[in-house]
Amino acid sequence: MRATAPSAARGRFDSATPAASAYLAYLTDRQSVALAAIHSAIDEAPMPIFTYRLTRNGFALKLNPEQARKIALLPEVSRVEADGVDLLATLETVPQIRAPQVWNASGPGAIGTRGEGQIIGVIDTGINFDSPAFSAAPSDGFTYTNPLGAGNYRGWCAPAHPQFNPRYRCNAKLIGAWDFADGITISAIVNGQPVSGLERDGPVDDNGHGSGTAAVAGGNFEPVVGITGVAPRAHVIAYDACISISLSNSSGACPASTQLAAIEQAILDGVDVINFSIGGGQRPW
Repeated sequence: MRATAPSAARGRFDSATPAASAYLAYLTDRQSVALAAIHSAIDEAPMPIFTYRLTRNGFALKLNPEQARKIALLPEVSRVEADGVDLLATLETVPQIRAPQVWNASGPGAIGTRGEGQIIGVIDTGINFDSPAFSAAPSDGFTYTNPLGAGNYRGWCAPAHPQFNPRYRCNAKLIGAWDFADGITISAIVNGQPVSGLERDGPVDDNGHGSGTAAVAGGNFEPVVGITGVAPRAHVIAYDACISISLSNSSGACPASTQLAAIEQAILDGVDVINFSIGGGQRPW
């Protein structure tokens, strides 16, 4: 017998349900207890950079080695781990995964879809708001309907967001943009090479990799761009979690802390799928 999940479990995550709200509140309470214990241990009020309740129960703190050692001994803390850094991976091509056969319902089990109504969360270096790949008026004439409602957007595109800026121009195709990398300093050794970087540009893509992977995942059919998305009629929300660097085999580095923060937000935003074109180095998971 093959078991299947209840139909309700297949929908987007809803943090407002009574069960979810109660458990998230419980996790918040347990984190408050842990932060109080940390305060006593290091004689300094901890200031979380990011807080996680969906991908894991924890937070990101800036600590020195001695503080980390003390915190690791606390019964309220199950584990302390150093922030990691992963590098951006290369772009893949649409034909390689046989997307055209899915579009045209010509392959086994194909359903003839180009991603209509789906939301792709792209975790990378940000997004090019001016690219025709993310225009709400594509050259093939498709008409987008914003699943959030006309004029409603996620993240820094929303007028109510404290970091809102009119130059972050979302639309019915590109329905949201977030930034988790601003102000995060990278200084690490990755694959034997020193890596450093810092940026403060919001969700705007200063690298090109994020816009490229977003275009491959869900970009419009636009001959002038030269890239057609795997799901060209899907909606896109961009999550900037990576910082541009200069390295022989990569153009960007992505702290584990910002990646987790982006994944947390993508879950809350209710995306249907996450595009994560970031390499794991020696950790393929």
